[in-house]
Amino acid sequence: MNHTSCFHIVLLTRNRNDSVRRVIDAACATVARYSDVVLTVADGGNDSTLRDWIKDRGYHDVRYQAAECMRKRVVMALALPSAWTLFLSDDDPFTIDYLDLLVAGARRAERAVAVVAPSHYLAFDGGYLTGTRTSPSILDETPAARLFSMFKARETTGALFYAAIRSEVVNRWSEFLAERPFVPGYSDQLLTALAAVSGNVTPSELPIVLARDESNWNTPERTIRSDASLYPSPDMSFLHELFWVADLVELLSKACDLESVGPAIRHRACEIVPLIYIQLQFRIQVLGRQPSRLVIDALEAAAAPIERLLQHDGGPLLRQALMDLHAVARTAEQHLLVTRAAA
Repeated sequence: MNHTSCFHIVLLTRNRNDSVRRVIDAACATVARYSDVVLTVADGGNDSTLRDWIKDRGYHDVRYQAAECMRKRVVMALALPSAWTLFLSDDDPFTIDYLDLLVAGARRAERAVAVVAPSHYLAFDGGYLTGTRTSPSILDETPAARLFSMFKARETTGALFYAAIRSEVVNRWSEFLAERPFVPGYSDQLLTALAAVSGNVTPSELPIVLARDESNWNTPERTIRSDASLYPSPDMSFLHELFWVADLVELLSKACDLESVGPAIRHRACEIVPLIYIQLQFRIQVLGRQPSRLVIDALEAAAAPIERLLQHDGGPLLRQALMDLHAVARTAEQHLLVTRAAA
């Protein structure tokens, strides 16, 4: 098998033995039809149940890798060279031809295309359909314009993580995560933003449907608790949006000129950064804890860069405001991690 030209399906899973088995069955059916499609199961479970089931099922071509650390699982899984990568959800159902049509769409894609997405998404919660979304077609000429279009279609950007994405883009994202001390809940949206500045985003030509289970995100309380669970220090959850913007700035500045995409980042930052202050009391109530002095210091230090962010909509002054906000986030992160380690 020529792994350098393969379509790589990556299934990140953890303790979902029932639903993930149906996903593996479907993926292995696609793998059996193509000589250059590979499935990697990156298991974060704490026992050998899934590995034993894959072996008993006779799926000898499946790359099985186990690691409890999410970052390590991602890095290990993506070590296989490939042309395209498709992340599979371990609990979201999809149409029977979902994988075959995405493989076919990726093969036909022009070089300017970075993402081939399912044409439609169904959102459900507790078995009830809550919404239907159409994948955006982002064919703008410049990285900045594509990023703007991506953020304007923000309801689907997280779901676009489960699309066929050029592996060179996925690998840059993975290398960035490998250098970070944690994998945040918004890491999927970092990947789709990077993909947008890297090339066009096109929906599949034929109808493909992915149903997304949003029950973990159906209330603000659940969202806050879920995000907080991914941080090494509980205090970090109070600065969730600050870290989000900082990671976006750092990742995209490595991929393109920060000044050119600054207005697009500002558009997204202006939507989420105010939540740090607006939701502070609510987060205190949900998490049952008060923010530490380090968090308060970070909130105070972030105020000036945020004010400049709101004042400037482009140019060097906006770029500097974004870099200053990034510096505040990294300083707070380092102090919180050191305090956590010393506890």
